[in-house]
Amino acid sequence: MHRPPAAPTWDAAQLAVVSAPPAARLLVGAGPGTGKTAVACARVAALLARHLVPPANVLVLSFTRTAVAELRDRLAAAVGDDRRAAAVRLATLDAEAFRLNQGFGPDEASLLGGYEANVGAVAALLRSPGDEVADYLRRFRHLVVDEAQDLTGVRAALALGLVRHVRPECGVTVFADPGQAIYGFTSEDGRRNEAGADFLARLAGAGGPPFEAVSLATIHRTDSP
Repeated sequence: MHRPPAAPTWDAAQLAVVSAPPAARLLVGAGPGTGKTAVACARVAALLARHLVPPANVLVLSFTRTAVAELRDRLAAAVGDDRRAAAVRLATLDAEAFRLNQGFGPDEASLLGGYEANVGAVAALLRSPGDEVADYLRRFRHLVVDEAQDLTGVRAALALGLVRHVRPECGVTVFADPGQAIYGFTSEDGRRNEAGADFLARLAGAGGPPFEAVSLATIHRTDSP
């Protein structure tokens, strides 16, 4: 079913994200009410429509199944074509880890060890990916990481591994609002870390083209301060 998408009016920062070229690497700071989800979906829609990126070559990862469900619904509306929107690889980070572990992981036991063991196994796999894993990651022309402020521990390591091992010309758009971190402060390796802060700081050393910071600062949800 094809539904012509509405044409929203973007502010300058939103438009910078939506219209950026496919190979751009953006770190987008987005607080509540700044249109983060709409911009993320419009970003993907623009990749498909303006830049002719095949839907199967776009990978969108978020933190929770609720966020993924919302992204899926809104992406279909933004793209205006249910079949093309459904062809975009859209999953939680845990689900993508299971997919990678199932397809390429050397240890089947980790598939039965719960989410933490599964994500940790794939994070380790990405430290030195074999040819099959590298070929899988090279298929993507754009990677979107949503809710990056909630990535800690092995999930942060997994996300960084993905950023490091997609091909250099693969664009990456990371959306984050440290003020909304679900887990606030977490304790790892005997020290307290602000959730997501380590992941966001380490993006600069992930390799490939540098990330450009963009801030969605205008609140569109309400006119009240």
